[in-house]
Amino acid sequence: MKSSWVMMSILAVMGQLCLGEPVLWKTTDVQMTHPTVTTVVPEGVNDAVITLDTVVPWPSIRLLPATGATWDFSAYRYLSFEMENMCPDSSAMIQVNLESSACNIGVASVAPGATKAFTFRLRHGGDHGFDPLFKGRRMPDGFPGGTNGNTTAVASIQFIVPFPVYIKVRLRNLRVHGERVINPAVKSAEAFFPLVDEFGQYVHGEWPTKVRTLDELQQRHQAEAAALREPVSAWNRWGGWAAGPQLEATGHFRTEKHAGKWYLVDPDGRLFFSRGTNALRAHEYWLNDGERARLFQRQRPADGKTFNFYGDNVLAKYGSPAAWNDFQLRRLQSWGFNTVANWSEPALYQAQKMPYVLNLPLPKCPKVGDIIDVYADEFAAGMADVFGDEFAFAREDPYCVGFFIGNELKFGTATHIGEQALAAKADQPAKRELLRQLQAKYADVAACNAAWMTSFGGWDEWLAAEQPPPTAAAALADLAQFSRAFAERFLRMSRDAVKRGAPNHLYLGSRLMSPDYFREYINELSAQYCDVVSYNMYILHFDHFRPRGLPRDIPVMITENTVGTEERGSFGGLTIAGAMPGDRETALRELFTSVLRHPQLVGLHHFAFKDQTLLGRWDGENYGFGLVDVTDTPYQDFVDANRAVAETMYDTRRTAPPAKFPEGR
Repeated sequence: MKSSWVMMSILAVMGQLCLGEPVLWKTTDVQMTHPTVTTVVPEGVNDAVITLDTVVPWPSIRLLPATGATWDFSAYRYLSFEMENMCPDSSAMIQVNLESSACNIGVASVAPGATKAFTFRLRHGGDHGFDPLFKGRRMPDGFPGGTNGNTTAVASIQFIVPFPVYIKVRLRNLRVHGERVINPAVKSAEAFFPLVDEFGQYVHGEWPTKVRTLDELQQRHQAEAAALREPVSAWNRWGGWAAGPQLEATGHFRTEKHAGKWYLVDPDGRLFFSRGTNALRAHEYWLNDGERARLFQRQRPADGKTFNFYGDNVLAKYGSPAAWNDFQLRRLQSWGFNTVANWSEPALYQAQKMPYVLNLPLPKCPKVGDIIDVYADEFAAGMADVFGDEFAFAREDPYCVGFFIGNELKFGTATHIGEQALAAKADQPAKRELLRQLQAKYADVAACNAAWMTSFGGWDEWLAAEQPPPTAAAALADLAQFSRAFAERFLRMSRDAVKRGAPNHLYLGSRLMSPDYFREYINELSAQYCDVVSYNMYILHFDHFRPRGLPRDIPVMITENTVGTEERGSFGGLTIAGAMPGDRETALRELFTSVLRHPQLVGLHHFAFKDQTLLGRWDGENYGFGLVDVTDTPYQDFVDANRAVAETMYDTRRTAPPAKFPEGR
């Protein structure tokens, strides 16, 4: 049944290929953000060789219509092209947008020396004449918002290279094709509501694994339990390389560089690569208050304003939270995972059945702008014991790989924290510390005024003013120095808190977000204070991974990453690798392999275990990227692909040469 459905889907999409038309663009007028390091050499009417040689942030090119001001793609379902990676030793990746990242349709990643065809679903905006009652990061076809765009008037197609070093690709046969058919159920409010069925699934979509009854949930559980596989035979009880080299066994996880590549080392002294999944938990919520109740088939309880569809489904499926907990660890081992990653159920950390990483809570204290104020008294008090009673179990637990403190903190540009302190009120601790540093540097306020090109009558006046960002070079240098000192204080105190409470464990940093990749100061400081530097990065290969300012000989862990899906009623995901069956699995294999060949990377954690709520969480995120859907049904092809790579991951890491670039870049 499943293979028949996949074949029918492939044939349906392939049949659509004949219905399209080429997208012709101005070969003599290609817009480039960095023309001195980018070349676009046309080949024919809509083919070209694109070369980019730079490490600047997010360089891009824009293709413009060959005739007229815009293209009209509104009648089509897909945009497709082929991409040949002309670099034999490193992967190539581009993000594809209609006009801008506000209308991102996918990410094309090609292995070294390979050629691949890509088909992405066009994201059509519009107005069906009624309020859908939710605003997600992804919206249904024909609605405004999300990444949907005005496909009736597309002024450009944009290709962004997220984290470049060097790429050379040949782009061929750019075209649109396939008839766009709008689901009649989304054209009117009467047909649209309700949108979510009794199990949390999209009412107006069909797919082979859609759940219809409670009996189906239990039947699937029994079938899956019978089909679960034993852990990877090459692994020991930790998930380390049982047959690999025997290194020093310390009884806890540590790091070591072996044969030119960094590794974690498990408590028994075996090489360990951390393959984990984030958010392995049953908790979720779907807001159903007010008019939003119309979105649901399920009647809202009188005493509640949320549903927990996933939690209800697994309770019906497993019978108890304890049974769910036990089964998830068996699942992960069967699927080729060896780590319970961040944001997961506490009971899974404490089970002592699988290694884990843990995020310790930040102290509750004031913020300066959009970051915690590390000069506040509350910060120092909270860092005195970040474990408390809640996390005391992990202090000497050999299954604990290590600890994060903080997540995607907004360190910002080199002067960002200083600018926020400058704009704060007089009683802000960070502002008072900035004043102290300036008073230590300048003899008096007059000397500061001369350097900063300001005119304050005294330090009290300086402190009381909620100042905008300065422009004087000396002022910017002072703010950069303060911002660095602020970040260093955070990292130093975080490291000390971990080592004081759990001296045998690793300090894994603060899970830096993607923009920090280009910020030298935070990367330099993270390398100085962290045992392993952690990044949350949503890209599809890591051959080009060279964060600015980060030394190239320290261990790094990718603590959030994903390959998205648009299956099972999802309105879209992050890092969509294509709309064809099998695209997600192919992207995972290439992603995983690129990480394994990178000398610095010691782990790759998938975000997240389950799809997000269809209507969006608190910030609107409603991405399809789970290992399971809202009914706890696995994306079996995806987890099977993960298992296949995991079975050979230690051999691959040992033998695969790192990516290479021309002229030593």
